Amino acid sequence: MYLKLIVLLTSVCALVSGSLKLTVVHTNDMHSRIDEINAQSSKCVGDGTNCYGGFARVKKAVDDVRARATQEGRSTIFLNAGDTFQGTTFYTMYKWSLFTPLIDLLGIDVMSLGNHEFDDGPQGLAPYLKNISTPVVACNLDLKPEPLMDNTGITPSKVLKVDGVDVGVIGYLTPETQFLSSVGKVKFLNEVESIKKEAARLTEQGVKLIIALGHSGFNVDKSIAANVPEVDLVIG
Repeated sequence: MYLKLIVLLTSVCALVSGSLKLTVVHTNDMHSRIDEINAQSSKCVGDGTNCYGGFARVKKAVDDVRARATQEGRSTIFLNAGDTFQGTTFYTMYKWSLFTPLIDLLGIDVMSLGNHEFDDGPQGLAPYLKNISTPVVACNLDLKPEPLMDNTGITPSKVLKVDGVDVGVIGYLTPETQFLSSVGKVKFLNEVESIKKEAARLTEQGVKLIIALGHSGFNVDKSIAANVPEVDLVIG
């Protein structure tokens, strides 16, 4: 066991694993907020002093963290835990197509899904997945019953080589998505049990650091941390 943490909301944390010094940057629930907003979550006006968020600000902030980490002798990975879809008229008007170039421009290393990614069904998610280069992970989804999800590139986990160390990122998504969104014939499995199996597989392959990245809520995140000893970091 290297280090076990639970990280919630947008955050930056540092892990030290043997000779690896790693900064993990995390975002989730960006909900189509392409533009910056004010404190009341409405249009930003003026010189931008009291404005927040937006994809451009996120990109700049992550680039700054990466640069600072490099100066301090640390590596950086950037993770996203889903719910990019829904929330503004950008999504209402353009659906998935507007976000394929933007997500890739952010430079996310690995991404999991949120329940809102299924709001327009598999037919609204599959083309998005097929047109992004960002790796997407989810270990507790059975996609086989849903033909629209064929060849979408979702894998249970992704192994990143960071300064010679294998870092595994396992994805998960709440089964409540079946009731919150339109999942078609996609089947959902228990998150903790699915992560246990995938973490054991990665450990057998020699992966030294394992991160669980998902969208299931605080209680499930705590359960993962308590019940999957191979997992070093939980990001939800």
